[in-house]
Amino acid sequence: MMGSREAEAVLMLQQMFRRVDEICEILGVDRRVQVMLKDFDSPYERPFRVTFARLGEGPGAAKVELKTEHYHVIRVRHVNPWATGHQPFGGGLRYDSSVTLPLMKVDAMKMTFKHTLVGPHDHERIPFGGAKGGVAVDPRLLSWHELVQLTQEVVQKLNPVIGPHVDRVAPDMGTNEKIMDEFMTHYATLNAEKNIPCGAIASGKSLDNFGCPGRLTATAEGMLDVLEYFRGHDAFSAYFKKAPRTIIVGMGNVGGWFLKFAKDHGLNVVGVADIHGALYRKDGGLEEEADTILKLASSKEGIAAYSEAEHCTLEELLAQDCDMLVPAASEGMITSQVASKMKARILLEGANNPTDEEALPILRENDVLTIPDILANAGGATVSYFEWLQGVRGQQYELEDIQAKRKAYLVGGAKRTVEAADKYKTDLRTGAMIASIDFIARRLMRKHHWE
Repeated sequence: MMGSREAEAVLMLQQMFRRVDEICEILGVDRRVQVMLKDFDSPYERPFRVTFARLGEGPGAAKVELKTEHYHVIRVRHVNPWATGHQPFGGGLRYDSSVTLPLMKVDAMKMTFKHTLVGPHDHERIPFGGAKGGVAVDPRLLSWHELVQLTQEVVQKLNPVIGPHVDRVAPDMGTNEKIMDEFMTHYATLNAEKNIPCGAIASGKSLDNFGCPGRLTATAEGMLDVLEYFRGHDAFSAYFKKAPRTIIVGMGNVGGWFLKFAKDHGLNVVGVADIHGALYRKDGGLEEEADTILKLASSKEGIAAYSEAEHCTLEELLAQDCDMLVPAASEGMITSQVASKMKARILLEGANNPTDEEALPILRENDVLTIPDILANAGGATVSYFEWLQGVRGQQYELEDIQAKRKAYLVGGAKRTVEAADKYKTDLRTGAMIASIDFIARRLMRKHHWE
C-alpha cells in the first residue's frame, strides 16, 4: 500500500511530466526526445541492513544492545544529453524520511534541468546528466558512529553503479561534508587497485579531503547571485524599489547561510523558521542577529528558544507582511492555500520543488516574481562541477576563482531564463524550463543522429 509521502511524490512526478509535455509542445520537440525526457536510466533500489551497537537504557539493561535496522538505498539517473557519452551523471545523496523512488525521480529531472540551464555561454554548461538518491532515514536519530556505518553500507551497495566518470554524489538534506568525506574514503577503500580518481566521487567534501573552497556556501551564494541579477534588471525594478523585507524558511545549510549573508546584500529579514518554530519581527533586523539565531537553530531547542521576536506557527509566518519569501526547506511548502494568503511579491526558491503546481496560477494572478529552483538554487550543482574537475585533474581552485566562476554560470542561466520568458511571453519558471529543454533537445537530436 502506498504511503502518503510516496503518493505526494507520485503526484509531483506526474505534474513534472505534464510540465515537460507542455514545454515540448511549445518548442515543437521531436517525440523521441519527449519520451526520453520522461524516462530514467535503470533506477537502482536495493535493500540493506545495518546492525548498530547501542548502549542499553534503564535499570537491568545490558551494557550494549545490538539492533538491526533495515533500509533501502535508491539511486536514479535521468538524461545525459552530452554527445561524448563518457560524461558522468551527478546529484545529491539524501538521508531523510522523505526519500522515495518517485521523489528521487523528480529531483533527478530537476538536476538535469539545472545542469543544462546555467553556464556563461551556450556551449559552456555543466556537462552532467541529472541524478539523485538517498535513504529513508532520520539522521538526527543516529549517532555519528552509526551514520558512518550507514554510509559505508550505502557505498557498498552503490559501488557497482557509481564512479567519477559514471555517477558522482553530492550533499543533500541530511548529509554534509563529514558524510561526503566518509563516502569518498570508503569508496577509495573498495576501489584501491583500480587507478580511479576517487577524490571526484563526491563533492561537498571538507577542504582537508580535496573539497572545493566555497562549496559549503555555494547554494546560498548562488541564490544571491541570481537575486542581484534581477535587482539590477530594469524589467524587474518595480519589485525592488526598496530593500526587500524577507522571510526565510529553513535554517539548514541553504537558509542558514542565506540569513548569514543577508546583511551584506541589503536584505531586511523580518522572519525565519526551522523545524522547531517560527519567528517574526515586523520591523526586521533579524539579519543583524544571524549568529545567535543560527546557534539556536543548531541546538535541540531550535529557534523556539529565541526571545527577541514574536513566536508564531509556520502557517502564520507564511502569511505575514513581507516583500520576499525564501523557502529553503522541504518540498511542497507553497500550496495553493499558502499562495492565496502570502503577501510576498517575490518568491526565491532555495529548496527543491517548494511550490505545488496548484499554487502557480495564483502566483501568476497575483503578479508574484517567482525565481524558480532550477535557477535559484543551482549554485551547489555548479560548484560541485568545479569540485569534480579538481578531483579528476588533481588541482585545487582558489576561492576567488570559484566565486567568479559560480557567478558567471548563475548569471548566464538567469539571462537565458529571462530571454526565453520574453520570447515565449511566459513566466520565469516556464522560461527556465524552456531554455533547459531546448538545449537538451538539440543535444539529444545530435547525439542520436535524429537531426
